[in-house]
Amino acid sequence: MKQPWHHSIRFLCCSILLLAGGFAVAGADGPPPRSSLKTVEGEVLSVSRIAGEGGIEVVQVSLAPKGDPKNPLQILLAPPGAMDDIGFSVEPGDQLKIKYFVAGEGSCRAHKVLNSSRGLMVRLRTLRQIPLWNNQGHWQGGQGRMRQGQGPGHGGS
Repeated sequence: MKQPWHHSIRFLCCSILLLAGGFAVAGADGPPPRSSLKTVEGEVLSVSRIAGEGGIEVVQVSLAPKGDPKNPLQILLAPPGAMDDIGFSVEPGDQLKIKYFVAGEGSCRAHKVLNSSRGLMVRLRTLRQIPLWNNQGHWQGGQGRMRQGQGPGHGGS
């Protein structure tokens, strides 16, 4: 005769195997993993458009970091249409503070951007690097921008 605890151990082992298999499958097909975020402040040297996520044209800035202006960073922002939809723009000479996802190769991707020259802040991607625009390049992320110093409970625009 089997002991009552024998069934509990068998159930526990099967549960662990199922969970481990589920995580392996979710990791393979799920959204990109979180990567390290860095923050940089600097001056926009140039603004261009290149093919970004999903082949959609995306605004890219070349940013001269404070303290290291001779090594500019290339950072992808968002499609021009999405930026127009939320009234967010950047021009050469603007002062930006960008929280961005570090890229192994190519351009980094912006998570949040504060344009100090215009007093506007925007979140462009989730922490899992999912863009807040649709596949036509238009905004779908809810409230897109806030005046500097505003946020939940501060009367955002």
